[in-house]
Amino acid sequence: MLFNSHIFLMLYLPCIFIGYLLCPLKYRYPYITIVSLLFYLYSGLIPILLLIFSSLIAYIHIHFIQTLPLKKNIKIINSFVACIIIILPFLIIKYFFPAFGWIGQTFEVNFLNKLSNFTSSILLPAGISFYSFQILSSVFYKKTHKYKLSLLEYLGYVSFFPQLIAGPIVRIYNLVPQLRLLIKRRSEAKFMNDIIIGTQLITVGLLFKTFLSDVLRSFFYNINYNQLTFFDSIFIIFSKSSIIYADFWGYSTIAIGLALLFGIQLPRNFLQPYLCSNIQEFWRRWHVTLGQWFLDYIYKPLLRRNNYIFSVLAVFYLTGIWHGYGIRFILWGILHGISLIIFVKYIKGKNFFIFGTILTFFWVSLLWILFFYPLNEAFLIYSSLINFDFSSGISNANFAIKNWFYLIFVLLVIFGFNDDFLYVNSRFKFRLSFTKKNLYLKKTDKHKGYNYKKVFFKSHILILNTRNVLSNIFCKFLRSPLVMPLLLVISILFFSYSKTFIYFNF
Repeated sequence: MLFNSHIFLMLYLPCIFIGYLLCPLKYRYPYITIVSLLFYLYSGLIPILLLIFSSLIAYIHIHFIQTLPLKKNIKIINSFVACIIIILPFLIIKYFFPAFGWIGQTFEVNFLNKLSNFTSSILLPAGISFYSFQILSSVFYKKTHKYKLSLLEYLGYVSFFPQLIAGPIVRIYNLVPQLRLLIKRRSEAKFMNDIIIGTQLITVGLLFKTFLSDVLRSFFYNINYNQLTFFDSIFIIFSKSSIIYADFWGYSTIAIGLALLFGIQLPRNFLQPYLCSNIQEFWRRWHVTLGQWFLDYIYKPLLRRNNYIFSVLAVFYLTGIWHGYGIRFILWGILHGISLIIFVKYIKGKNFFIFGTILTFFWVSLLWILFFYPLNEAFLIYSSLINFDFSSGISNANFAIKNWFYLIFVLLVIFGFNDDFLYVNSRFKFRLSFTKKNLYLKKTDKHKGYNYKKVFFKSHILILNTRNVLSNIFCKFLRSPLVMPLLLVISILFFSYSKTFIYFNF
């Protein structure tokens, strides 16, 4: 069940929210667990059985292995075995069956081809890569058993429906205490604050997902990649970069808004990463919860035994294969790892002001092509970009002038909207992207990385403050009792363009 679907917004969400309000306080945690499992059951019986199986293995390990007085080495071995069993369905479904398909296509073995297509159509569960990592984080955390969770409570942690299929990946010590606090009644002021901010986040998230990402995705059909010009390649590169950000940001923002309706705070997953002036800062702000997971459980343990370069390349190799099957995803991860190593070793500490932001955005956008296209088509896009063929102008009807105007509009929204203003009035303390004490800069402020030249610094302050003023006005305008429903209706009207969450395609 997708957030950007009529059945979810008009049937499932109203019904479960009314049921939540009517449910006695002491039963709200079990109620959330049951409705979350029903939400995932919509994907099919096999996906929910796989989720319950992985959760059951982790639960047995946490409550029977972690609590036994065993030697440290034996506990490590048991933990390793439990992790292998938990992640095995993820590995088999996402990598082994597609590998059968590749072998079948390469050596013309029809049986393997049909097996791969069949298993992919009925077995691939939505969000398996997200909830597998969430389960693993509870296994790695040594104090999980101290929460003394029942199996139903643990299933509630794993299957909490707002973040089940698209993240953010939440740690057990962040989510379980909040779910247990559902037995306490929120004050009317807190309840209304959560409803207003949550609805606001859902509305803006739907606008990004449907009005920006899905409409832009609709431009890509029947494209002849053998006849691309320089301008066509530029359109593709910036469009795909905008699509994946608007799609993922929108879906994650909807998830945070849905959780707020029930009084739960989820962490922000995107902190305006396209405004970063270097690749290191980009990876601190893109898919924050996944990056933190790899940092805690892969990078830090590797760094204790290996050098920096090996650790970074290993992490980005795993990041690539986590996102999808194929050489292109591995290449995408390795290239990001190499660029991060080059920055840390040779460039870090130098100020490039806005030029760093432009170069980082262009490099990240170039690499997104490997995400969307097979290597042969990606090569055609890159080669048409390098050839500098300006003679034909815009050769493809999909990339007409009106579509260019829409792309420019989407980029202006992505770069011009400061989403910090969506969170500043919440009763929760959400992490902000760039600001600490306030959301406006002064000429006397020494903003890190932007005091390169006074003339540039003053211009930067003017641009950022203008952006912040407009974003603040929009968010105040959004809270109007007439505007928010209107924008929600507009988002629903654009459901005709709606497509699945983009990560489900990889």
